[in-house]
Amino acid sequence: MNAPIGDSWNRIEAWLAQHAPATFAGLEAPAAPEAIEAAETAVGMPFPDELRHSLRRHDGTGYHGLLAPFYRLQSAQEIAATWELHVAVHEQLSPPDGDEDESAPPSDHGPWWHRKWIPFAADDGGDHLVIDQRPSPVRGRVGLAARDDGGHFRQRSAEASLAALFEATATALETGDRLDGYRPLVDGEGELDWEHPPVVPQPQVWQGRGRRAAESTP
Repeated sequence: MNAPIGDSWNRIEAWLAQHAPATFAGLEAPAAPEAIEAAETAVGMPFPDELRHSLRRHDGTGYHGLLAPFYRLQSAQEIAATWELHVAVHEQLSPPDGDEDESAPPSDHGPWWHRKWIPFAADDGGDHLVIDQRPSPVRGRVGLAARDDGGHFRQRSAEASLAALFEATATALETGDRLDGYRPLVDGEGELDWEHPPVVPQPQVWQGRGRRAAESTP
C-alpha cells in the first residue's frame, strides 16, 4: 500500500525548499477544477484520482525536471494536447485500437501509442511517462511511451502506480539513494538534477578448498 500522493508531495516540497530552491520556486500553482475537467473531456475519460490530486497540488512543473532522470510534470492542458497529438499520429499510421484483443493481458512492450494511455510527464526528446488505463489487472501502472519504439512497462514496484512513483521519488530525494539507476543532485543554480553515477565493481574473493584463490602467489 503506497502513501497518498499528497503525503509524497509534502515530502518532495519540503526537500526542494531546503535543497533545490530554484526547482521549488518553479512548481506551478494548482490547476483549476475546470481545467482538469476540460482535459478529461478532451481525452474522453476521467483521470485517475492520483493524477487529479497531483494536478490540484501543482499544474505541472513548467520546464523544471522533477522525476528521474529528466522528466517534467505536464499541466492539465499539456496532458490533453499531448494525448490528442499522439492519438492523431497513431491513428494515421496504425489500425484502430478497437482491433486490439482487449482480452489479452497487456505486455511489457506495448504499441507506439494507445488511446487509453494518459501522459503526465515529458522530457525534451519527445518521450512521455504515461498511466495505462486499459482494462486489466495492472490498470494504473506507469510506463514510458518512447518516441522511437513505443510503450515500455516494467514490473517494478516504483512503477506500479503514480502514487508509487511519487513515493519512491520522495524517498530517493531524502536518502540520496538511486532511483532507476539515477541519484538526485542539485546544481549551482539550485536546480534539481539526476545523475547516473558509474557502478564501481567490487573486488571478488573466491573461496576454494579452504584457501582464498584470489591471493597472489609470491
